[in-house]
Amino acid sequence: MRAIFSGLLITGLTIATSANASAAESLQQCRGIVDASARLRCYDELPVTVDVKPAAATSNVPPGQATLSAAQSAAAAISQFGLEERKLKDAAPTIDSQIMGLFEGWRPNSRIKLANGQVWQVSDDSNRSLDLNSPKVTIRRGVLGAFFLELEGTNYSPRVKRVQ
Repeated sequence: MRAIFSGLLITGLTIATSANASAAESLQQCRGIVDASARLRCYDELPVTVDVKPAAATSNVPPGQATLSAAQSAAAAISQFGLEERKLKDAAPTIDSQIMGLFEGWRPNSRIKLANGQVWQVSDDSNRSLDLNSPKVTIRRGVLGAFFLELEGTNYSPRVKRVQ
C-alpha cells in the first residue's frame, strides 16, 4: 500500500513538475534519499503549483498560478478549514424592530412577525406567556450561526431562525 501511495505521489509530482527541469532534478534528488523523514522533508520543500486568483500586475508569477511548498499549501488549507461559508465581515451584529400589537408570548416553533416585515421562528424548546403591547425587539447574533430575539423590558431571549 505504501509503495502504491509513494508511486502515485511521485507520479503526481513528476507530472506537476515536468515543465520545469530543475524541479525534475530536485525530484530525483528526493527519490535518492534513504532516510524516510529526510526524504519526506525533501518532498515537502518541492514547489507545488496551485490555482489562485490573478495577482497584481507587478507580480512576476503567471496569472492564475502561484508557487507554494506542499507544507505551505497544507497549512493554508488547514487554517481555512470550516471557514468556507464565512463571508459575514460586513453583516450587522443586530437588527432592531418591533412586534406590532399585542404580543402574548411564544411556544416552540412559533412564528413572530416584526414591523420591518421579517418573520422569525422560535427554534429552541422555550415558551413564555407574556402580555406586552407592541414591544421593541432586537435580533442579536450568537455563536455558531445562532440568532436570539431579545424583548425590551424582559430577560427572555428565545433562539430564533429567520423564515421570511
